[in-house]
Amino acid sequence: LYVMVQDKVETAAELFRDEPSRILHLLMTDTTSNWTKRWDPRNLLSIVASDLLSCTLNLHFWPRGALPEVSYSLFSGQGQHLQRLSIYNARIIPTDTLPNLTHLLLDHIVGVPALTNILAFMSRCPCLRDVFVRSSRETALPPQPTRDTTNVIQLPHLRKLILRIQHSAWLLAHIDAPPTTLVLASPVTLADLAPIATMPISQHPPPEGATHLRISEPVESALTRGLVASYTIELAGPSGAAGGLFLHVSTPTTTPLADVGAALALLLTAPLFAHTTALAASEVWSYIDFGS
Repeated sequence: LYVMVQDKVETAAELFRDEPSRILHLLMTDTTSNWTKRWDPRNLLSIVASDLLSCTLNLHFWPRGALPEVSYSLFSGQGQHLQRLSIYNARIIPTDTLPNLTHLLLDHIVGVPALTNILAFMSRCPCLRDVFVRSSRETALPPQPTRDTTNVIQLPHLRKLILRIQHSAWLLAHIDAPPTTLVLASPVTLADLAPIATMPISQHPPPEGATHLRISEPVESALTRGLVASYTIELAGPSGAAGGLFLHVSTPTTTPLADVGAALALLLTAPLFAHTTALAASEVWSYIDFGS
């Protein structure tokens, strides 16, 4: 069964209790009715979690309390068959271990997201293939140094990693994935580029066909005109080729192009860029010494 729960959740729980194994796909929302104020949604999840294959949660008002982000188990130690988990408007990073989870979406994390909690959750989901994490909020400051080599997680099945979150380079530094993984990170600062060259994800030989590198001219939005310039760095192959790296880099408009070029030159020393042969024209290229 595919089940959507929006209200009357206590009644739904009683219905599900008799044959919980029939519930394979669950969508649970609380965007207007405020039912999570009187009833903990984990009570329902614990009933159906044992056979659940996919779960989507959009709970604007939960969990309540003063903490900006709460981390605890959603599935009461179950969820061993769960393959897809989507959490929207989240104030929670789950602490569950989900050995068969392949698709993870954490969209619009509310509060002050802790990067260490996101990384720890991903490490408990070793079969992840597609990961999307987005938050417009400033994250809790990541631990220093940027990369702790003792805490790099292995995600051997990863195909797509999209990180649209502050300090996304910190997460990249702690994830080792196959060279065929499509990676998008935004925003990235100019200071992040050199460390990215030494990260696990950059140390693999480039995927076959990853020969095309393009760095866009700086683009200014209407909101940041005169303040911030944004560059897009794209490493990809011909149409249909697997893998690729896409970085959205932001820097003050007062940053000299020579400094941008120096940071890019360090990035391009990574093995990931070893087969680059096709370069898109850009003003910044003249500041990069490819011979070095």
